[in-house]
Amino acid sequence: MSPSTLTREAVVAGLVGLVGADKVVTDPEELRRSSVDRFRKYEDICGVWTQPPPAAVVMATSTADVAAVLAFADAHGVNVVPRTGRSAPEGGLETVVENSVVLDGSPMKQIVSVDVEN
Repeated sequence: MSPSTLTREAVVAGLVGLVGADKVVTDPEELRRSSVDRFRKYEDICGVWTQPPPAAVVMATSTADVAAVLAFADAHGVNVVPRTGRSAPEGGLETVVENSVVLDGSPMKQIVSVDVEN
């Protein structure tokens, strides 16, 4: 698949249409912080950003949100970086291409149901 040709605005509009504006973060400072993982503390501490900021951070609250964002990204060739709280230095969880999306699953932190048989 070739890289996405969508603009930042088109990516954000598509995400807002899927999950709602309240789950799509576009604050410039948060986007800069989301461009790197905790492995690159220098950028965050010194404010020297070496990676392009994502178009948006999606705060997924359900598996339906995750599925919708991934389907949108797949259909449009948008890179997705997974995140679940930024608490570990995994290394490599950073945005290296323009207009990527950080998909944050940290709001999904409760047990909704338990399937005892499976």
